[in-house]
Amino acid sequence: MNVCAYCGGSQKLTREHLVPAWYVKRYPKGEADAFIERARKAGSKLDMRIGDVCEQCNNNHLSELDGYAKSIYIASFSSALRAGERLTLSYDFTKLAKWVIKVSYNVARANRSEATILSQYAQLVISDAPLPIGVRLFCEAIGPAVPDELGLPRVAFPREEEGLIEPEGFRVGRLILANHSDFRWCLRRLTLDGFEFRLVLPDRKQRIVDKDLGSFVDELRERKILRNEFTRNGVACIEPPIMDSVTLSLGHERQFPVHYGVEKRDFFRKLI
Repeated sequence: MNVCAYCGGSQKLTREHLVPAWYVKRYPKGEADAFIERARKAGSKLDMRIGDVCEQCNNNHLSELDGYAKSIYIASFSSALRAGERLTLSYDFTKLAKWVIKVSYNVARANRSEATILSQYAQLVISDAPLPIGVRLFCEAIGPAVPDELGLPRVAFPREEEGLIEPEGFRVGRLILANHSDFRWCLRRLTLDGFEFRLVLPDRKQRIVDKDLGSFVDELRERKILRNEFTRNGVACIEPPIMDSVTLSLGHERQFPVHYGVEKRDFFRKLI
């Protein structure tokens, strides 16, 4: 039986993009990478889809969220921050957070990853209802990289251009924490060129008091894992990047050097 992953209805299913169509069109010749965790090919094509979403959900609710993500990307996220630069922006928390949940849920289903907690939010994503207070969204800026005097990558300063490597690509996966065994939360990361969104979703089937959630988030703040929160007042300030594009990608590049073209970049090859 054809059951929609969002509304649960039994009707004709369509193919929903894992990487939003507007982002795919931004790189028509495939200049940017897509990294979908646990996909058959870790470095994957941008135009990947999943076929378990009904036409009503796909062409209305989910399409509207993609439209909002495109507009805020163009307005605020299309240019990476450099050393010392900050970004202050206005946004609709509900739409932005629902879009991150939507993309994370699509990818989790496509690669058969753990989607139990994400699925609890599926009907909220296609509704006009606000998200529970426990849903938290953060953002980490990824700066363009340049090699320092030792050939190691660092965040570029404004107007530095020699050897510059911009953060480009769309990556989705789990936010994996060392020494973490509390499964009351779903932690996801979505990297969109120079900005990485970090999502905290509580298990809606467990009783989690505000104090527990606050302590958990505070711990991750102290560890510098969660910074720059998108609060519900609709205004946020993204602090200057402390991570550069090369450092972010290095773990992936160690595993998939050919896909990332590491052999073509001298100082990448030295690092790996």
